[in-house]
Amino acid sequence: MYKQKILIFEEDSNLDFWKKLFQTMAFVTPTFFYSDSELALKSTEENKIDIIILGVFLSLSNSFSFLEKLQLLDNDKHIDVIMVAGVNNPNLKKQAIELGVRDFISVPLQKMELVVRMFFFYIFHSNSYKNIVVFQSLKHR
Repeated sequence: MYKQKILIFEEDSNLDFWKKLFQTMAFVTPTFFYSDSELALKSTEENKIDIIILGVFLSLSNSFSFLEKLQLLDNDKHIDVIMVAGVNNPNLKKQAIELGVRDFISVPLQKMELVVRMFFFYIFHSNSYKNIVVFQSLKHR
């Protein structure tokens, strides 16, 4: 069974928030957490990351810088980037899309919204509607 690999890039002071959130979501998938952009980029290449979540507390300049460097990676693998932000500025969203962001999640972050979006990216990467084990524990919550 395919297990998507998720990387969270967020300010150091908020990584615990994401770790706790993913524990409560009961994802059965490798998840990597980084606050350092160089380590996050290195992990993206080494671990063949499928989905990157840019954290809500990450500054826009740090997010855009990371996205620019991500595009320079010698990587033929499709990586979906989800930006969690309180930004409704169409110009900033356009810039983020041009840099590879595939989806936006607004703040305040709703756990179920994140779960649904992750589910669709999971289906995309697994190329199968049968591999839904990652989310099976959610129906019991």
